[in-house]
Amino acid sequence: MAKKNAYSALGVPKDASNEDIKKAYIELVKKYDPEKHTDRFMIIQKAYEMLTDPRSRAREDVFSFDKAQGHFAFAEDEREIGAGEDLDAEYEAIRERQDELADNEELKKKLIRVLMKRSFVKVQARNWKEAIQDWKILLKVDPTNHRAKNNLTFALVQAGYQYAIHDLYEEAAKTWESSLLLNPDNPGVIHNLALALEQADQKDKAKKYWKEVLKFWKSDHEKDPDNVYLKERLVEAHRFLGEQAALLGSADGSKAAKQSFTDALSIDPDDFKAQYQYAVALINEKKFLDAASYLKDLSSKHPKNTEVLNLLGWAYINSNNHERGFQTWRRSLAIDPANHETKQNIINARMQLARSLRSRNQFTVALVHYKELQRLLPNSEEVQLEIAETFKMRGDKRSAEREYRRVIKMNPANKAAIKGLSEIRMGN
Repeated sequence: MAKKNAYSALGVPKDASNEDIKKAYIELVKKYDPEKHTDRFMIIQKAYEMLTDPRSRAREDVFSFDKAQGHFAFAEDEREIGAGEDLDAEYEAIRERQDELADNEELKKKLIRVLMKRSFVKVQARNWKEAIQDWKILLKVDPTNHRAKNNLTFALVQAGYQYAIHDLYEEAAKTWESSLLLNPDNPGVIHNLALALEQADQKDKAKKYWKEVLKFWKSDHEKDPDNVYLKERLVEAHRFLGEQAALLGSADGSKAAKQSFTDALSIDPDDFKAQYQYAVALINEKKFLDAASYLKDLSSKHPKNTEVLNLLGWAYINSNNHERGFQTWRRSLAIDPANHETKQNIINARMQLARSLRSRNQFTVALVHYKELQRLLPNSEEVQLEIAETFKMRGDKRSAEREYRRVIKMNPANKAAIKGLSEIRMGN
């Protein structure tokens, strides 16, 4: 999410052109010699590669705050830098005649002129808070004043950005929401709000703004469907929303997640991340047969992808096609013999199946899985104890005693093994 990113690494704004990015990169490479500043150079190089590739830049932009677009607007006679004290005195004098404002057009014009001049002085001094207050007062007097409205909107967006980059997300969100009252169709601000509210853990409010963001980005993509950047930006946003929905761990969340991944795939049918996450959503819904079928097709497109094979193995295991699941994981290990996740999946599945079978008094088949676990984990107290317990539950006291002794040999202080052995000796 919104954090120190590739733009800050190169010191360029989010709307920087490719030429600006290249120029900044060259300057930084000159400043940080790769041999003397290896870590810093690697950060710079990675940032440059990310921002010069439209796909990776689009993904970065989904999670980066947008700076305020535009500038302050003042008429020439409002740009006169006079003494702030004089302007304050003029303002106070007009305030004393506040009751006349409604009927005195000249007095109203004078107040507007004083407030615009004073706000200009405050802008020059970067006193945004007081400048914002002046524009708010002015707009109460003249709600149609375009320059005051423009300046207030621009200042609020800028202030929100400053809050956000200093991790003050709730303050940023409140400020940007105020700016939307003046300009409700600002896509950059709506995007910022979605990000800030995510960071402030206000997920429901964030979702509302993400929906608006998607409308703007979908419109951009439809106007220029061949633009790789616009396409990837929209796909990444759908993927992110799908992942967030999946985290809810509810039926509604899973449904929303699948819809987001489906939306992503409607834009880019070959997007691997969306395809994979869609399969995860099917498994979360316990639609294991559907997941197995979907992942089998995905694996045929990516035959060397062990991530897909690991998930496919679980789809088979949970749809009671156990041998197919273990075969799938063996395929994964043939591709990557050191794959820790695959090895752990085999261990977890063997243990899960063995315990389930034992609970249904299917001791012989359970022991097959335990013996496989023993082969994988020859020094595991836990596995050895599970074998002992299984023999005991089956009524094979001799074998159970032998296995308990093996556990105690591994760990003389193992209380469960000591208790089990004691019970056998006592005829329990």
